[in-house]
Amino acid sequence: MNSPSDVVGMFPGQGAYRQAVFARCWHTGVPEVREVYEAVDSAAQRVLGRAVTPVVFASEPPTASELLAADPDALQLAIFAQSVSSYRLLRRNGAELSCLLGHSMGEIAALVSAGAFSLDDGAEILCHRIAALRANDTSGGRMLAIEADAERVRSVLALVGNSDTVLSVENGPGQVVVSGPPEGITAVGTIAGALGLTSVRLKAPHPFHNPLLAEAARAFEDAIASYEQCRMSVPVYSPILGRRYRDGDRLPALLARHLVLPVDFGSALASLLRDGERTFVEFGPGATLGRITERCAPVATVLDAFHGLDEQAAALEVAAYLDSVPQPPEAPAAQTAPLGAVPEQRSTRERRPEQPQAEPVSTEPNAGAEQPAVEPEVEAAEPGPAGAELFEELRSFYAQALEYPEEVLTEDAVFERDLGVDSVQQTELLTSLRAKYRLEDTATVRPGEYDTLGKVAEYVRRNRAGLVARAQA
Repeated sequence: MNSPSDVVGMFPGQGAYRQAVFARCWHTGVPEVREVYEAVDSAAQRVLGRAVTPVVFASEPPTASELLAADPDALQLAIFAQSVSSYRLLRRNGAELSCLLGHSMGEIAALVSAGAFSLDDGAEILCHRIAALRANDTSGGRMLAIEADAERVRSVLALVGNSDTVLSVENGPGQVVVSGPPEGITAVGTIAGALGLTSVRLKAPHPFHNPLLAEAARAFEDAIASYEQCRMSVPVYSPILGRRYRDGDRLPALLARHLVLPVDFGSALASLLRDGERTFVEFGPGATLGRITERCAPVATVLDAFHGLDEQAAALEVAAYLDSVPQPPEAPAAQTAPLGAVPEQRSTRERRPEQPQAEPVSTEPNAGAEQPAVEPEVEAAEPGPAGAELFEELRSFYAQALEYPEEVLTEDAVFERDLGVDSVQQTELLTSLRAKYRLEDTATVRPGEYDTLGKVAEYVRRNRAGLVARAQA
């Protein structure tokens, strides 16, 4: 099978549901599916006093909108069951993954799939989360998605001046979510509209990732404090913590904090790209996270484990694809492309039309986040090459520091938008280059001015030329 060195499994949260998914597997008794839904039913009976399968596997199963309106608790449990079942089917076919990545509630499914909790305990933990929110959230809060960069939305929030209305989710450039009380969300929507920004009210049962849920978070932690943690068989990256989970983490406390802390999915993708991850498999219908990943990381390959109508066939096809992928540096994303072009993605679903590009937005790592690998040490050099030779030298330097294939570092590829290299990493690399080439330019390094390798090459060439001219004067 494919080495697990560069394959990330993604577990979506709210909204990633499709009616009748796994119905045939459930009724025919496919073990990987049957075990998951039976565990969810049992946990829901114990904690919430009801089962889920009679709803989602009815002769006429409800749509996501119908479930959200009539039974949001069952919707959350169904999303969990669909993701974990999909992961188990892929593993049955021999696929290995290097890391799991959950979005919001999806982190519970990711931790269960990694073995941090047993399936039964994980299902109960989700039920306790549902119960704690239902009993303790009296805010009436709402959530609003806005097509804008995070800094612009923060400016809107400052104008609103409501401390309970916060930026709760950053999905990457041009897509953020705010949450808060009704009056705050209404004000944000009004100002966003006046500024020409598109916003959509989300049909969420609670204002997730907001301090308004502090009481629910305390109740949730109390309810799950005694659950046994196990050693994880595969790492899990948290876009909320900004790092991978560690076996010594107190997971009940961290899972409770999820209710009040923001999600930074864009920075999580950037971190994983720096770590060399290139293939992303989504374990949820609708390809919600897949679309975000395609927009944030065009160099990545995105696979949909729910394409088509037969879940078992889809899992087999994805596993076969992973087994066929050449190992780095010969992976699809590393194939040579014309200068300035982005290599084509390989996907088990039809590639979607290109999304309009938003202005690049900084995805600063969260406090406590794992830091990118330190760039390789270099000795100060004598006056260096120019032109094409300089560009190739810089490309080799950046590829080594970022652990990227050289082929994706084209002259015009934008570091943050196209390659997932945030402003902190760009600054570190520019600073290192100033030492490498003994540049005497003392002006503040502003990575936004040098957001492509072509611009970096021109910066080095121009300043080297100035240094040489001063030396000869």
